[in-house]
Amino acid sequence: MSQTTSVTKTLAIKIGGSMAVDDQALSGLCQALAQLSISGYRLILVHGGGKDINENLELLRQPPRFIDGLRVTDTQTIKVVEKVLMDFNSEIIEKLE
Repeated sequence: MSQTTSVTKTLAIKIGGSMAVDDQALSGLCQALAQLSISGYRLILVHGGGKDINENLELLRQPPRFIDGLRVTDTQTIKVVEKVLMDFNSEIIEKLE
């Protein structure tokens, strides 16, 4: 008796935070992700948000700080980071639904 095994492939995709401001590109990406999911892929989406984080910090008169190219994330900054990334997450989820 032969046994068929279903193998789920995992695909990790990294996108830049600039995708958040390009609605057409984000919509296209979400359509492609939906097709991959239907095809049996398990997806991991990793995204940035640096540009939006910096803009939000500037609006709060809290200039972004970096040391050797790495963001210095103090207590006030982490609140902005969390908000920006959660907003982007929500936008992605909305487009996928």
